[in-house]
Amino acid sequence: MVDSKFPLEGIAQFRAARDDEARKLAARRVRAHVTQHVDDIANKYLLAGETQDVALMFVPSESVYADLVEHFDDVVQRAHRARVVIVSPR
Repeated sequence: MVDSKFPLEGIAQFRAARDDEARKLAARRVRAHVTQHVDDIANKYLLAGETQDVALMFVPSESVYADLVEHFDDVVQRAHRARVVIVSPR
């Protein structure tokens, strides 16, 4: 299963943050939104005996993927443990 509804607003705020406090707030928002999205995908699309063992969470660009890997490794690892693979267009 491939999911393509990625919560992009938090990443945009993270990138636009002008100071440390705004960046921390945006990072918390990214973590919360992406973690919730991972959990939703895992619960909705990974059904024992009915679906494949892995779901793909499509992010809209290579740069979003790079931001997640560079700044939110904890979220990427959580997705991996939930059997949700984060993938980019490339």
